[in-house]
Amino acid sequence: MEFNETTSQVSYFIIVGFPGLQDWPSRTALFSVFFVIYVVVLFENIVLMVIIKWDEKLHSPMYIFIFNLTLLDLTIPSVTIPKMLCYLMSDDNSIGFRTCIAQMTLFLIFNGAEGLILAAMAYDRYQAICNPLNYHSVVTNNIAIRLSLCCWTAAIASVSPSVYFILIKQFCGQNIIFYFFCNSASIAALGCSTSKTFSTITLFLGLVPTLVILFSVVFSYTKILLAVLAFGNSENRWKAFSTCASHLIVLAIFFLILAFVSIFSRVPGISADAVILAGVIQNIFPPLVNPIIYCLKTKEIRISIVRLMKTNIIH
Repeated sequence: MEFNETTSQVSYFIIVGFPGLQDWPSRTALFSVFFVIYVVVLFENIVLMVIIKWDEKLHSPMYIFIFNLTLLDLTIPSVTIPKMLCYLMSDDNSIGFRTCIAQMTLFLIFNGAEGLILAAMAYDRYQAICNPLNYHSVVTNNIAIRLSLCCWTAAIASVSPSVYFILIKQFCGQNIIFYFFCNSASIAALGCSTSKTFSTITLFLGLVPTLVILFSVVFSYTKILLAVLAFGNSENRWKAFSTCASHLIVLAIFFLILAFVSIFSRVPGISADAVILAGVIQNIFPPLVNPIIYCLKTKEIRISIVRLMKTNIIH
């Protein structure tokens, strides 16, 4: 659709970042910390993706989902952190209107896709534990790929209406975003008027995917728990729990951080810098720890890492 920037009276936005930490030493310290973390995130996720792609023994449905999750853990911080690092080292905190909308859109899509991929992984674990005899016929590689594509498509579809409503909003000259990137809530708040209908629609569009993800996860793991408790052998119970351990930890991190940031940002008296820092942690912490969790808790990945290192040393 065509967007009339003259009518909107806003051609760019100003990203404030951390309003209370604008002095050079503070900005340098923040840049150093987040730059190192971002480089580690890139390294971890790229290595994990290479391992899954390289080792044919990992070409199975579970690792197809892990590959998608790793790809998202690579792209989500890449949408926001590099630009934030530029703001910290530069006096130019401006971002063009279209670039800002693109950043917002990609962030929403990638986050939505990550939640849906986690739900798909819960379904995969449910089939593996509750339907082990038919698992390989029910969840094939083709099914896993199609399910992953459905997650990406659903994320795009769920985000599109929100982006559309942002694009048709009228802006009356206010263009300062008190956050570290172009998030939808901050942009919507800059509109000439925020109607109750718009707020209701955006809230509904945000809640529906979250509720679908929560329902899928709770349903899958309730079935898994009932199946595991029915096992007479404690060793079989342990094997079943260990199969789900890495996914459960990743799920817990995803939802606990989401809940923490949502509650923390609404606590009276919390400084803007603390709220923004919590947002940065939500953006970069799961991609930092997820590869570590899968490497520590998944025997096949550890074996592949050792095999890859030995192959490179021999060559």
